[in-house]
Amino acid sequence: MKNYLFVILTAIVFLLFSSCTADLEPQRESYAGDGLISVAAYGQMPSKAPVTGTVMPTSRSIVFSAYHNAAGGSSANYFTGINFTKKDGDNTLWQCSKYWPLTGSLDFLGYCLDNNGRVSSVTWGSNSAASVTMTLADNSSNQDDLLVGGASALTSSSNAVVFKHAEALLTFNAQSTVAYDGTNNYGITITDITVDDSYHSGTVTCTRDGGNISFVWSSLGAQTDKSLPSMSSTNLGTSSAAISGTPGLILPAQPQTDITIYYTLHNGKDGSDQAIDNAMQYTFSPAAESTWDAGKKYIYNISMTLTGIEVSTSVTDWAAQSGVSVPI
Repeated sequence: MKNYLFVILTAIVFLLFSSCTADLEPQRESYAGDGLISVAAYGQMPSKAPVTGTVMPTSRSIVFSAYHNAAGGSSANYFTGINFTKKDGDNTLWQCSKYWPLTGSLDFLGYCLDNNGRVSSVTWGSNSAASVTMTLADNSSNQDDLLVGGASALTSSSNAVVFKHAEALLTFNAQSTVAYDGTNNYGITITDITVDDSYHSGTVTCTRDGGNISFVWSSLGAQTDKSLPSMSSTNLGTSSAAISGTPGLILPAQPQTDITIYYTLHNGKDGSDQAIDNAMQYTFSPAAESTWDAGKKYIYNISMTLTGIEVSTSVTDWAAQSGVSVPI
């Protein structure tokens, strides 16, 4: 759920989330203890990354580490793995108990999840703003998207932390040469789509280089066939449309595997709906690339007739980066 980039402009207050992409603008206001490093959400953010248009939930957690670039060789970790928490009575402000240093600058590395319970272990590097390794549980049912971001040499007045998706997103569109209305004509219903022998848990090492984040997945869990979450049976029309009820499937970066489409053929020629065959299936091997990569969106366009199936694939980033720097 294009490579969705989340932009955070840090200041006394930084962070603006917007649908699946976010504009994060620095703001300065008079809070008690002015100078606290805080995160403010102005606007909208999805509770699950592929789903757009929902207000950022109170359960969303933001965890940061910071490294202090100080003069005279005294640079050191400023703080490690602090969970920014909601400010009492303020549904838009997350803050920690740390203040911006009076001199020098801070490097940041952080991650964002809807449910921190998905993470079973977190190991920060010796420079806690340079790398972090996390072990994550199966994500196939709740589709909780891991976002990781970092930036270097920030002061309390400007600059950006760019959040990137640590996983891949698979989406599916389908159409037929004959529209099926469920009663009185020929048609096709897709009942399920599975990503076969795929991985849905594992360990990811996230490394920051300036403001760029790279991901290396390892120790992937058991392979299993996974259906698209929340998918509904979809009667195909003559125009390409997303599979009903599902935003797609988020999964760790991994080698591509087979995908199976389960469908029913209908014969309504005599005026009643008769299933010609309700146990049809078609398995194809994705050919766009050899791997599903972090931050990429893989779009599978399925075209079906009563006698054949074609699948074309396109690969994009989750979303183009958008953001604007606002002076304090």
